[in-house]
Amino acid sequence: MYIKSYNDFQQLKRLIIKGFEERKDRNAYLDLGDSQLILTFVKQVFGGTTVKFTHSYINNPYLRKASKYLSRNDIEKLFIIPAD
Repeated sequence: MYIKSYNDFQQLKRLIIKGFEERKDRNAYLDLGDSQLILTFVKQVFGGTTVKFTHSYINNPYLRKASKYLSRNDIEKLFIIPAD
């Protein structure tokens, strides 16, 4: 997935929201060319489903950076596009 336009950005948001709605523990892998983004969805006992973003390079998969677990509300705030 390449984010070249606003529609691509919205498609990424829809993919993440779909993961929340399915309410399953699963991973989604997005190929970014020379790297990958892994979305890890975890169903919590209390508080619903959360997602964690992990980025790694294909040629060095042991070098990873990860976010904290984010709620659906956190994702909605992250994807707000400010008005001009």
